Amino acid sequence: QFLIDCRPHSTTMGNAIKHVRRAILKIPPEMSENDAKAQLYGVIENFISSSITMAQEEIIHYAKMKINDGDVILTYGRLHVV
Repeated sequence: QFLIDCRPHSTTMGNAIKHVRRAILKIPPEMSENDAKAQLYGVIENFISSSITMAQEEIIHYAKMKINDGDVILTYGRLHVV
């Protein structure tokens, strides 16, 4: 809730928060703090790879098929992929 109160978030950020919350709930209470942190780090890295990086690759692939030399493109947003 703290993150949501501090700043409105995008759909992806909401999904990331839910993903991390679910991962936290799966950590056994007897696991050491360092092991739990390492596990969560892996979960976050996996989320970034599967949900963000792969989506960017799909955007690039789709755009390459649709955009031809000489086309004029109007974009709205701020994403380095575009």
